[in-house]
Amino acid sequence: MKNNESDNPPGPIKRAFALLFAGLFVWSAYLQLNDPDPVLWVLVYGIAAALCFACVLKRDLATAMRVFAAFALLGAAISAFEVWFGEPRLMFPDNEMTGWVIVDTEEGREMGGLAIIAIVLALLSINRPKSCIPHDSLESTGGSSTRTQ
Repeated sequence: MKNNESDNPPGPIKRAFALLFAGLFVWSAYLQLNDPDPVLWVLVYGIAAALCFACVLKRDLATAMRVFAAFALLGAAISAFEVWFGEPRLMFPDNEMTGWVIVDTEEGREMGGLAIIAIVLALLSINRPKSCIPHDSLESTGGSSTRTQ
């Protein structure tokens, strides 16, 4: 049987987590307006925010969250490859061979943002196990409210 919003709604903590990140993703989308490629990043953060809002509204979009998380993870992996194995200027700005900070490059920040999106959406797409549903819900769906050993 497929889980849907009527038999396995997100709990209050999950909804609060989703609301927090929906707001952060909206803020991130706003900050991207001065980026060299704003359309792409406003769209990426906007979709992530919309999926988080869907969780707050108790909509079951777990599959969409997993798919978008997978694409975000792929994008983060590509950005990581570009940062670590791409042009030397990304790893060692100004030809300094002494360490580097990943957030000093646009590609590094893009990788971080995509990784955060992937992690948040993956966490939100995890459904609670049936054992977490109150016994009243089990009785209304025809399940047993007694535990068997």
